Amino acid sequence: MNKSTIGRFWFNGMFAVISASTFFACDSSSSSVSDPGDGITINPLEVETGSITDNRDGETYRIVTIGEQTWMAENLKYNYSDTDASSYCYKDKDSNCDKYGRLYTWSEDMARNICPSGWHLPDHEDWKILINSTGGVDYAGHKLKAKSTWNSDGNGSDAYSFTALAAGFRNTSKNYEEQGSYASFWSATRYDYSDVLYWSLNADNKLVIRDAGNRNNAFSIRCIKGSKTFYYSSMRSSSSSAKSSSSVQSSSSAISSSSVQSSSSAKSSSSSTPSSSSAISSSSVQSSSSSEISSSSVQSSSSATSNSSNYKYDPAKVIHGTLTDSRDGQEYKTITIGNQTWMAENLRYEIPRDTADTVDVFCPQDPDTLALVGCYYTWNAAMKACPEGWQLPNQSNWKTLVNQISWTAPWGILETACNTNSLTYNSIQGNDVYGLNIIPSGTCNSITKKIIFGGSAEFWTSTALNEFFHGIAVFSFINDNLKTDSYTEHSAFKSVRCLKN
Repeated sequence: MNKSTIGRFWFNGMFAVISASTFFACDSSSSSVSDPGDGITINPLEVETGSITDNRDGETYRIVTIGEQTWMAENLKYNYSDTDASSYCYKDKDSNCDKYGRLYTWSEDMARNICPSGWHLPDHEDWKILINSTGGVDYAGHKLKAKSTWNSDGNGSDAYSFTALAAGFRNTSKNYEEQGSYASFWSATRYDYSDVLYWSLNADNKLVIRDAGNRNNAFSIRCIKGSKTFYYSSMRSSSSSAKSSSSVQSSSSAISSSSVQSSSSAKSSSSSTPSSSSAISSSSVQSSSSSEISSSSVQSSSSATSNSSNYKYDPAKVIHGTLTDSRDGQEYKTITIGNQTWMAENLRYEIPRDTADTVDVFCPQDPDTLALVGCYYTWNAAMKACPEGWQLPNQSNWKTLVNQISWTAPWGILETACNTNSLTYNSIQGNDVYGLNIIPSGTCNSITKKIIFGGSAEFWTSTALNEFFHGIAVFSFINDNLKTDSYTEHSAFKSVRCLKN
């Protein structure tokens, strides 16, 4: 998909649903869905179907009530345009509008006015509720896709009569693409100045993917019943400093019914690239001699509960503790999940550098920032940074962690691993069900030593690709996934989480 590079700007605004006409409901019927999740169990939902007429143009649409939400069961066909947005038929053919609905570019006015009185363009939370209630990101795609129009045996079961068609899209270069392979739906939630969150399905799998797309793409629209006033969250600049916090708080709250996850196939717009320079400027590094760890203070947690016996690990049964690094007296929270014990904070140890500049570390001088994001290490430094009895995890260790926690919430990674009380990125955050306290600490420029909060958390692993490139684990706050197959140059600066031997 042709998207612009995601920018980061401060932006405040507000949506207001403005009434343009009236819908009339009729011919309602009810049926019970008993299509369990593929690989997981979900409770059947009562599904009511009916129809509505849009008085603006006389168009009639099927509608469906899934749980407590009522959605259009067809793509919108209203011929809309304003000074900043327009609508199109795929390849400019009226027959495609008749079958697939229109494709819309995004503007604030469009988001306010595209759906008539009593209906609105669904925001991020509306989409999350729908996906959670129809099986979660890994399975909802199959259940929401129509039984036809999808290529390569990609048709769905249409278990909830949502009937998502493979309508394709119009990209920012004004080219039409992927009819038969993709369905992309706008949300009313802005990501930043130029990009907006959207949700997509594809013919190759059963997933639902969340991403941020340039507003000049033209995607499909589904309206949801109910009026809503939308508020834009303040957008965080990529050059902004860390949000001050005197302590890093972890959350072990119960699972949210509108939790978030994204598939591992979603493309991260904040993935790491090899550094172009290995030059490291000098930093003030304090050496410590002792690497012993005092015994952990271990206590079990019962504040979070599981909603299903199918979860691999119940958040209430994990073990929380603390450790003190006697090299510098730093205390860290720890967490034991299954047979793994992890630091629940980013490492803050200022490991001594070497004269060859292969071992280097940058630790923010502001104590609040240091407590929040920890230090940033080159790979050689990261390999030596963990205390005695602890190690730098490999890529397989990170995969094991994710496999243990991802079923705790229907969406998985962001919901279960990420902190809501510390640094957040563009209002995208999780509930940190386990207390792992993953925050979008980003990376650090190897030359300027400037922290770049790019909507991700990037951790070194001990996995090596070759002499110069080594593995990282990247949590994306944009797509809500964890990539464990990424590599970057050893001189780059990344965060460290240690795993107990």
